[in-house]
Amino acid sequence: MYVPDTVSQNIVELNLSMIDRALTTLQRIGIEDYQRSAKIIYGSSCGSHFRHIIQHYEGFLSGVGTGEVDYDQRDRDAESGRDPKAAERALREIRNKLSQLAHGGTLRVQQNHNPALSAPSAFSSVERELQFLLSHTVHHFAVIGIAMHSYGISLPDDFALAPSTAFYLQSRAMTSAMC
Repeated sequence: MYVPDTVSQNIVELNLSMIDRALTTLQRIGIEDYQRSAKIIYGSSCGSHFRHIIQHYEGFLSGVGTGEVDYDQRDRDAESGRDPKAAERALREIRNKLSQLAHGGTLRVQQNHNPALSAPSAFSSVERELQFLLSHTVHHFAVIGIAMHSYGISLPDDFALAPSTAFYLQSRAMTSAMC
């Protein structure tokens, strides 16, 4: 398996754009709505989804230095899930670290979906994990967007739009314009 020793700036930039979307969205939500449990998202809150996103990025960034990423090593009661300002601080720190990410390489990734069994691990790469984080973030943005919509808070149409979908829609619009 070929694993590049540098990171494509494209995948880094796409992740940075997701972090920027999160930072912009945090400016639109008050602490009450951030913490509010929403029945439409099975009783979770926007804050718990932001925390989940943040902690996956933190786990990745911690693991890049050691070559071992464990997405289960998270503090599920972290302040970033209760306080949008804490989430904003964490996202700014993540953004700073991601923007400095230059080396790639192999990672051993662990994530346990069944605590009754030992945690499986797999080999991956820095770029592959950035692809995972991008997709993971978009999907949690969709859940956050559903909750915020139910609170009457509007978000940009592209808030939870995957970059690949945006590219497809853009290319389709260009093709239609040429006809």
